[in-house]
Amino acid sequence: MQVRIQNYLLNEAIEFFYNLKLKGRQSRMRSKLIRMLNTRAEEFVEQQKELLKEHCNLENGEPKIIKNEQGVDVYDIKDLEAYGKDRQELFSEEYVIEGADNDLMIKTVRTVLDECDIELSGRKAVLYEQLCEIFKVDEQLEEETEDNW
Repeated sequence: MQVRIQNYLLNEAIEFFYNLKLKGRQSRMRSKLIRMLNTRAEEFVEQQKELLKEHCNLENGEPKIIKNEQGVDVYDIKDLEAYGKDRQELFSEEYVIEGADNDLMIKTVRTVLDECDIELSGRKAVLYEQLCEIFKVDEQLEEETEDNW
């Protein structure tokens, strides 16, 4: 069993799960997931910094900041197109959670998402739908239905 979550969703997913009111095993498994996602989010931030260093003119070893035409501070990127491509690739990379040690957590989070009864709208509703896809909530329901036949 595995879950694949793209880097750009990490912080929103952490916030979503953090704000759920859960008890017992569900709370413990949610906390385990959040710890894993936090670790990955920290790595993602570091990778973004490295990407900037790679694509920017540097000043004292750090990406140089300049003023654009509107007077706003921006990074002094050498090749905006190359940076944009690499940045998009980094944001789209997936964090894979798998292995027997994580099966119970994944199943529990699937159940949490399936049984979630809070009202959602706007971005939170879209995020909820994405998380249900990521955790294959509908597949879980199909498996359970097949098992009951």
